[in-house]
Amino acid sequence: VLSAIWFLIHAIKYAVLLRVALDRYLTGLADDLQHDPATAAKLQDLTGRLLDHAATRDAVGQIVSATRRAIVEMVEQPDSAIRLRTAGAIQQLGQRVTEDQQLRVKVDAWVAAAVEYVVTTYRGEITRTITDTIDRWDGAEASRRIELAAGRDLQFIRVNGTVVGALAGLAIYAVGQFLG
Repeated sequence: VLSAIWFLIHAIKYAVLLRVALDRYLTGLADDLQHDPATAAKLQDLTGRLLDHAATRDAVGQIVSATRRAIVEMVEQPDSAIRLRTAGAIQQLGQRVTEDQQLRVKVDAWVAAAVEYVVTTYRGEITRTITDTIDRWDGAEASRRIELAAGRDLQFIRVNGTVVGALAGLAIYAVGQFLG
């Protein structure tokens, strides 16, 4: 038992010494990478050779593919941890935005900037997508979709259009009678 304790104490001692030496080496390497162009060039060359190697590209491709598959599988499961955590995070964000005026102002600014960027950058693609989608609709389908989107407001739009049209017609008739 004593020899096992002695061995364990020395193993811990050497592990601590190894950790200290490794920390010193990594600190020195980080300093050299920031301040010594030769060290930075060596690391860049090593990184380039490593990334140019076919086995590295294959390994990275396999890791990315496996990670993607795992994420897709997790997201597709209704009770998966990733779905539950994401839903919880979105709910918490919504609650915070609802309660925090400053955050709401920031989010509004971010959304406005994002929308402006998307619209100015992808204006042509957006227009083309909308035009192509509407071109594929027939009259009945277009009418049905507009009525679904407008909902009850469509009745108010129709009534307002009728009233405005009638008033415009009356005004035109009155001007015609007055002038003629």
